[in-house]
Amino acid sequence: FDMLSPAVIDEYEKFLRKKKNNINTISAAMKNFKAYINRAIRQGMEIKNPFIHYKIKMAQGRITFLSLEQQHKLIEMYDKKELADHLQESLLVYLVQSFTSIRISDARIINEKWISQGLLEFKPHKTRRYEKVVRFGLSKVASRFLKELFELKNRKGLKSDQKINDDLKLIAAHAGIHKTITTHVARHTFATTFLTLGGRIEVLQDIMGHSRIETTMRYVHIIDTRKTEQMGNFDNEFK
Repeated sequence: FDMLSPAVIDEYEKFLRKKKNNINTISAAMKNFKAYINRAIRQGMEIKNPFIHYKIKMAQGRITFLSLEQQHKLIEMYDKKELADHLQESLLVYLVQSFTSIRISDARIINEKWISQGLLEFKPHKTRRYEKVVRFGLSKVASRFLKELFELKNRKGLKSDQKINDDLKLIAAHAGIHKTITTHVARHTFATTFLTLGGRIEVLQDIMGHSRIETTMRYVHIIDTRKTEQMGNFDNEFK
């Protein structure tokens, strides 16, 4: 521990880059390194934390989400029961997520007790060690799909994540949506829909349980980019 310094951290990062690791792999290694140092500090060791002035870098992957029109298309398909039963079930899971923002891990454990007087209140499974509580009001459409999800879970439970995602690919093809839909795309879709309909960024941060506003700001950038792209329609029309 006496050898730790910001210079050591920099040298370690250079070493990882030299080994051809990508930025997210390097980030994971640095997070592990930092975790052990923080654990030692909590156990009373007198260490000068070399990570105080070091920012762990992460590459932002491309965010896939569905437009309002595509969301309407999926709801229409679900209501018309156009799909086989097993696909209807996977689509229901997706719709619950896209109108509540909950992760698939929370969709598996959610129950009626989480809801009181129109409010959904729970501790997200992914961040359970922080004891963080998320609480927000439910829209009518979210309440409707949640009720049907509870019925499905009581009747037979949910399929594996992989099976649901495999089903969602088939559903997208049936709907003519040329995007790879997954359970996590549902969460992205909630965020972009919320902002498109005029929701505030700080409220979205609270609903999604983000600890850092920078994480939520990714969705603002997406919406702003789409607005800029669509303004280009004027140039296409009026030359």
